[in-house]
Amino acid sequence: MDGYIRGKNFILGAVKGVLLISYAVILHAQHGMSSFAPPKDIDVKVQGELRGVEENRDLARARALALEGKYAQALSILERNKAQNQDNPSFWYWIGYCQENLDQKDAAIQAYSQALQKNPGMAQAWWGKGSVLFKEKRYEEAYQAFEQVTHHAPKEPQAYFYAGVSLWMQNKRLQAIPWWEKAVKLGLADSANVFVWIGDTYAEVDSLALAEQAYKRATKAPKPPAEALAGLGKVRLAQRDPEGAIPLLAQAEAQLPQDPSPPYYKGMAYKQLGKTAEAQSAFQEALRRKPDHARSLYEMGLIALEQNRIDDAQKYYEQLKTVNSRLAQQLLQEILNKR
Repeated sequence: MDGYIRGKNFILGAVKGVLLISYAVILHAQHGMSSFAPPKDIDVKVQGELRGVEENRDLARARALALEGKYAQALSILERNKAQNQDNPSFWYWIGYCQENLDQKDAAIQAYSQALQKNPGMAQAWWGKGSVLFKEKRYEEAYQAFEQVTHHAPKEPQAYFYAGVSLWMQNKRLQAIPWWEKAVKLGLADSANVFVWIGDTYAEVDSLALAEQAYKRATKAPKPPAEALAGLGKVRLAQRDPEGAIPLLAQAEAQLPQDPSPPYYKGMAYKQLGKTAEAQSAFQEALRRKPDHARSLYEMGLIALEQNRIDDAQKYYEQLKTVNSRLAQQLLQEILNKR
């Protein structure tokens, strides 16, 4: 960060960009796409060493301990010397940093706020505060903190990324996209996965052309994310292009061996083509991966009815009742109509 952090800015620990996104866009069989799961376990801790602060032996020792992960020892030193350093924003920052890592979230927010009272332009204190607020699911406040980071460290891509994530978590998803685009422009790592987020966001509101554009940008990466292939395949399906969807969904299926979504949508593509046997095989694969996958149970029930296997359709209905009551009622009505 400009004038503050030595070496790489805002290293995100064990998290690699957006690779922990829980990808679960649900495409309706006949029209559009609906909501998808939020990201989980995002670690927004800043790691790094302050530059240009007043030299202070206690602060230097505590800082070194904190960067070694010895947060309790570092905090003890800082607390003992806090009275003599009330006006030093760096002291308060490192108190907050240690408290955050010791899971003392309320205290960390207060300490970061104290640092910002002493120095409102201290970007890493805004980052730390945003980090804790995000983990506490206080997304509106987290957004405000990350927005402040972008003012004081305008070249830091992660700040724009997490400002966007904070908006996304407030269901302000289209508003998140310009922040993510800016993050990518500034060189955000894992930009391909950010394009998946953008594609998912557009897909959710049925802006299929924009979703397709974003997914295509993601697929241009040296190792395209499987989620981008799946997303592009689902867009093709929504555009009534099952032949274009199937190869993409097959690739995603191979790369996401536990995910029932790609084989399910591949089944829907075969269904559009009138290839019942292939569709049935795909739905069975989805159910092998996730035995209670509601939409695959529903589609298997419909196939059973088409083949006059009413008893089998009834079995799928019984399974579906405990998973998705709405789809169960739809299947039950189909069974009653068949009888």
